[in-house]
Amino acid sequence: MAGAFPATARASSLLLGTLAALVLAVALGWPWLQARSIASVEAEAEAIVRALVAELATEPMADLTRPATRERLLAAASSIAPGVASVPLPDGAKPPAFACTSPTYCFLVLRTPAPEELGLEPGPAPASFEVYGWPRTALQSGQSAFFAPTDGALVFSRNLQGRYTGWQRVPRPGDGRPRDPARRSELDAYRGRDDERWLQMPADR
Repeated sequence: MAGAFPATARASSLLLGTLAALVLAVALGWPWLQARSIASVEAEAEAIVRALVAELATEPMADLTRPATRERLLAAASSIAPGVASVPLPDGAKPPAFACTSPTYCFLVLRTPAPEELGLEPGPAPASFEVYGWPRTALQSGQSAFFAPTDGALVFSRNLQGRYTGWQRVPRPGDGRPRDPARRSELDAYRGRDDERWLQMPADR
């Protein structure tokens, strides 16, 4: 019986060592798994934004209040990911506009505002749209916000200032456009009208 105690102690020590190794492996691997999950969710959101822009480009003067137009936009978004659904316009989003969600992101299509509303010389309202995408909740994977005007390049933000999350705070027409259009460069980041820092998408995306 006396020899049983060292054997039990060795078994307990081995078990504790195994558990410690598992805990360490999880601790080291979790940030990597989380980063992969965030990247996957954001890549899907970016693809949906691009799909909406591509669909809008086929009809520059599309009427966002027409059911047929809304169905085409929903179909374009749904072709990228399952679970996309149209939703009523959130508070603060005035028609004409289109809103939909994926399981992880919100999307909003707005008409580009008139030049004078953007601090430019008065002129005719542009025949262009703006597509925004941002996380549905702060708890889910995905942090970045996306902005893609049909008359410009797609950009993204780390979403640190506006903290677009769900439908509580939504972009307004022109929010993703440069605060100072005269200093805008296609190669540089810029401060948006919403005070977010918007950056060009990396070339390898």
